[in-house]
Amino acid sequence: MSLAVSWFVTYSNLLFNGISDPNIRLLKPHSRQSPTAQLRKSLQDYIQRTFRVGGTDIKQYVPNVISHWGKISFRLGGGDKVDGSELVRYSEKNGSRDATFIKYSRQVDRNARSRHRDVEWYSKVEYGQLLRVVQFKCPLPLIWENNKVTQQSKMLLLAVVRSVKLDTSRSTARIPYFKDGPSGTGPIHIINVDEISCLVARIPDHGAGSRRWALGERHDAMGAADNEND
Repeated sequence: MSLAVSWFVTYSNLLFNGISDPNIRLLKPHSRQSPTAQLRKSLQDYIQRTFRVGGTDIKQYVPNVISHWGKISFRLGGGDKVDGSELVRYSEKNGSRDATFIKYSRQVDRNARSRHRDVEWYSKVEYGQLLRVVQFKCPLPLIWENNKVTQQSKMLLLAVVRSVKLDTSRSTARIPYFKDGPSGTGPIHIINVDEISCLVARIPDHGAGSRRWALGERHDAMGAADNEND
């Protein structure tokens, strides 16, 4: 198969799956099943925060059955292929490579703790472990503004990420660290797959004390930076 034909087949499959970006490939394992109650709540929170919806109708925006993907590949940023840890098994004993940790960005309200101040979003860079990628058509309400459609039903492709808490006593500006166990893990974040910056390597730190991991990224990876000071 020629490169042009191969690209056309890949792009056609993406369009069939509701994905218009030819630089993204969804890879097996794949299943269609109901999200857990916790995942459904996280998806609803993401939709309510990202789109102009709310109230008691929020439940209707996540279908009863959605697609779950175990791997996602990006043609840009060095061609990273990231595994979802909940669907792809990793074993140090068998010498398999852990390709589940990522650098990503997400929108955070600078005034989240100040109820009387207006919402002010900024892009925050974080690290975490990809759990899975989910895909579904979200029946968003149709909104017209100035004779243009500004919101309508759309296919969502979202990454489910378990964030990590960086160890500030060990981390540097160039190399972040986090601890093993519950003290080193944070909440679940739902992000658009476009907000994944790159795959990062998890490197064991052999220093004294609790086991720590350094997170290393390639110099040619897709960039992401905080804009908190913009």
